[in-house]
Amino acid sequence: MKILIAENNDTFRKKVCDYVKHMDASIEITESNNLHNVFSLTGRNNNFDFLLLSFEMLGSEWRQRLKNILANAKSSKIVFIADNEDKDIINYILEAGCYGYIPKRYEAPIFTSALQLMINDCLYIPPAFLKKGRIATNPLECRLPDGKILTNRQVEVLGHLGKGLSNKQIAYEMSVSEATVKLHINALLKNLGADNRTQAVVSAQRFGFL
Repeated sequence: MKILIAENNDTFRKKVCDYVKHMDASIEITESNNLHNVFSLTGRNNNFDFLLLSFEMLGSEWRQRLKNILANAKSSKIVFIADNEDKDIINYILEAGCYGYIPKRYEAPIFTSALQLMINDCLYIPPAFLKKGRIATNPLECRLPDGKILTNRQVEVLGHLGKGLSNKQIAYEMSVSEATVKLHINALLKNLGADNRTQAVVSAQRFGFL
């Protein structure tokens, strides 16, 4: 597995490198701090499995530069990491053929979970920026393939997970204890066949709940 990490902020680039190394030490990482070098690397050695590219590196002409990168790095799955979380931009990038979009605000566990999903051939989209923009509120809409139906509370918790809220924030929003939130999350993980919160949200996306 070869990954090119392109980010002009040295501190953040090192952080992403550390995330990837912690996730899998066998991954071969190449770093780039400018767009010219990205074109040079992908053009000369176009065998990177993933290109983790800072959206901010593209500048004001990002649409044309995105097209150029897609043409230059045809064998690489391009994943954007970005401060910009504009829904229209995310939709444009994904429709153009990119493989995912990870907000830079994500801490290590969520960042690596999202990346691992993509390595496992699952497209990742920030839950809060889905086109539907809402969670199904009718529990009958949240029927799983095995026939199980999520409870109203589970649906509510799932909606908050989709917004990226912590257990403490969810407990506040629902006026319940954190222990109760954990029980609902554990039930969701079991019902959705997920190992963690990120996988639960991605499964919910796949089933059309988010």
